[in-house]
Amino acid sequence: MIVVEDHIEAMARRQFGSTTMVESVQPLAGGAYNSTYEVQLRAQPPVILRVAPEPEHQYRSETEMMRNEAATTPYLAPIAHLLPEILGVDWSHEITDRDYMWQSKIGGVPATRAFAIHGRDAMVPLFAEIGMVTAAVHSIVGPHFGTVRGPHFSKWSDAVMYRLSEIVYDTERAGLDTRAAQNALESAQQASDVLDRVTEPRLLHGDLFIPNLILDEDSLRIVGVLDHDRAFWGDPVADWGIDAMTGRTEAERRAFRDGYGSPVGDEAVAHIYRALHAGAIALERHRLGRDRKG
Repeated sequence: MIVVEDHIEAMARRQFGSTTMVESVQPLAGGAYNSTYEVQLRAQPPVILRVAPEPEHQYRSETEMMRNEAATTPYLAPIAHLLPEILGVDWSHEITDRDYMWQSKIGGVPATRAFAIHGRDAMVPLFAEIGMVTAAVHSIVGPHFGTVRGPHFSKWSDAVMYRLSEIVYDTERAGLDTRAAQNALESAQQASDVLDRVTEPRLLHGDLFIPNLILDEDSLRIVGVLDHDRAFWGDPVADWGIDAMTGRTEAERRAFRDGYGSPVGDEAVAHIYRALHAGAIALERHRLGRDRKG
């Protein structure tokens, strides 16, 4: 079912009251999973509406991620001041056959736009702050391994193998090359004892990087952190934001280390974590049609 303005009007009235009037709806670019809109209500501040894909269009490795985000939010107390407020959620599928969430709008400029305006060199100090925010998230200790909403595992190796097996399943169903994910799954099975040296589950944001940051327009400091729907409990060096730093400049990496410290991980399993990220990115690109030539 396509989300149309009539649906959004009904969603708004359910959340904010039967007399609520929607004055305008502006689709927002940048989200690769949810459909996101800025909604202007009459006599109220603008709010954000995020709508998940239809259940049949979700990969098994990405099932009900919006519900995972809602379950994760209470754990993110150390960065609560940077998170949009969840105003309401609706998993009933009575108005539309998709989960949706209302959030407050965080004022500021998207970090991607700030890079375009100011240039990469001027944005190097931001990476120290990204490091500090990432460290704050990784300081949170959890009760088990796996996605916050579940499934849960007592051993890190079991959580990793489960995630990889889901990616293998999804890539095969999508008609993509499964060899990299399959090889990583076999490596994880062989290296389970190394993976299980990680005994304390830490919270991983899953997507804490430039596209999901809002900055103050003047100071270029972080004022918003978005989209923790991929959050899970695990090894901090398995967080995608840590891996993403390997592709940045030396100055950016140095700034990140100034804020975070030096990530400590076992090189014997680093390739397994990279395969997790690569598999998720390949599926995302396929869903968005970005892997098609021509």
